[in-house]
Amino acid sequence: MRSGKTVLSFLLASLAIVASGQFSSAAASGAIQLYSGVAYTGSSVSVPAQPRSCTEAPFAVRSVTNLTDVDLFLFREPGCQGGAYAVTSLHQSANTLVPYRSYLVK
Repeated sequence: MRSGKTVLSFLLASLAIVASGQFSSAAASGAIQLYSGVAYTGSSVSVPAQPRSCTEAPFAVRSVTNLTDVDLFLFREPGCQGGAYAVTSLHQSANTLVPYRSYLVK
C-alpha cells in the first residue's frame, strides 16, 4: 500500500510539471520519461487492463465509470521508438479508487 501512495504522490506532483506540455524525465539515464498529463472530467474513461507494449495502442480494454477530475498520464519506456507509449496511468482525486500503473516505483 505504501508504494501505491508513493506512486500517487509522484503523479500528483508531476501534474504541475506536465501541465505546460513540457517533458520531464527521471533522474537516471534511460529511465522512463513522463510525457504528458491531461485533465479529464467525465462519466467514463477506458484504461488498459495491463501494461501495453510499444507496439500496442495505450488506450483500451477496461472501462471505469463515474469519474470526475481525473488526471491521465502517458509514459514512454526505454526502447520505445518515436511516438510509442507503453503505459497509461490514472489518478482519481475523489474517493473512488481508479486502477493505475507505473513503472517508476518497483
